[in-house]
Amino acid sequence: MAQSTTRILAVLELLQSHGRLSGAELASRLNLDRRTLRRYIAALEDLGIPIMSERGRYGGYSLMPGFKLPPMMFEDNEAMALSLGLLAAQQCGLVQSDSAFASARSKLERVMPEPLRKKVRAIHHAITIDVAKSSVTAANNSTVLELSCAAANQQQVSIQYRSAAAMGSSRIVDPYGVAFYLGRYYLVAYCQLRNDIRTFTVERIAQLQTLTTNFNAPETKNIISHIEKSLANITREHYVEVLLDTDLATAESYLSKTLGELSQVDSGVLLKHQCSDLGWFARELAHWPFNFKVHRPSQLHVELKLLAARLIKA
Repeated sequence: MAQSTTRILAVLELLQSHGRLSGAELASRLNLDRRTLRRYIAALEDLGIPIMSERGRYGGYSLMPGFKLPPMMFEDNEAMALSLGLLAAQQCGLVQSDSAFASARSKLERVMPEPLRKKVRAIHHAITIDVAKSSVTAANNSTVLELSCAAANQQQVSIQYRSAAAMGSSRIVDPYGVAFYLGRYYLVAYCQLRNDIRTFTVERIAQLQTLTTNFNAPETKNIISHIEKSLANITREHYVEVLLDTDLATAESYLSKTLGELSQVDSGVLLKHQCSDLGWFARELAHWPFNFKVHRPSQLHVELKLLAARLIKA
């Protein structure tokens, strides 16, 4: 009975959040058969919830316009998930304004019963989430929201973009998605200027306008994976090739995907990497628990010898 009640309320929640859904979509989202769904709809109507139904191929269910549902109710686990999510987002610096978090938290607490409200407040006072705020770079909230909406609606956007070298350019792009990665927001989009998929740092977008032109996004797109590959392939002063004496799975467990390209070869794993500081890369090599052989550049051998000499003296 408890499970049936939960699913009946889930039907109500879906109708509240989506406005109108077909019977097939409702049944699919809740993993129900159509007969059970109709029984749940009837149960809601018995409770006085005015549900409008339309028959036929394009029919569906919706709440009567103007009907206002009672205040939100949360279980303990749901309240904890919301509270921890707000807390983590605030401490990570995902949104610039601390007042936005305070306001959201206050609104949520107002619809909670007193016992649950006390538990939520205890979470904010007693739990600390370890995040590196110093590495976070702020982005304009409205820019992130507009890019997200454009990506969801598959609408092109026009941007004024400033590169890392402070070179400005005008672009029209098809936004595939936005991700928060390693302390920054990134946009992955198809660039009409370059005729290729590109990664843009959101903080460098100076102007943004959503256009009326639509595009067809790829059915499968891994935004994080594309960002990792883009960061790994940024052209830097030194190109490095190192043969790691291990297997691919072990190498991937120790190396960040932004460090470079890893490929399995007969004698181990070949790492292709670009960096500006060979001394730093030498220290990274010494940190990993497997042997290696430097293919290029020759300057890396010098840095490794200097590092070895310092370690022996220590």
